[in-house]
Amino acid sequence: MVAQLEHQFRLRRLSLQGLWFYCHPMMGSMRALAAVIHQASAKNFAKAMAGDNSVRSLLEKMTECASNAYLSILERWVYEGIIDDPYGKFFIAENRSPKKVL
Repeated sequence: MVAQLEHQFRLRRLSLQGLWFYCHPMMGSMRALAAVIHQASAKNFAKAMAGDNSVRSLLEKMTECASNAYLSILERWVYEGIIDDPYGKFFIAENRSPKKVL
């Protein structure tokens, strides 16, 4: 969406109506995300999930995306013995210079 807006802006074809056209479909997701952030900042994450299907589906999608990245690192470590963790967030770290224990 941002790329579309930037492209239209650079071509000088972005009107207020065009901005609304591109932003309107995302407003529901942004509203749900704002509710989650508000509830989470109040330390009431469970309440953020209760009752609102759009919020629940957004949280499920976010959790799925985050867990897929983590599980792919875990799967590669378990099955191939390779730790592919470019950000250093995995719970196992590779020691590239092992020392002999006497």
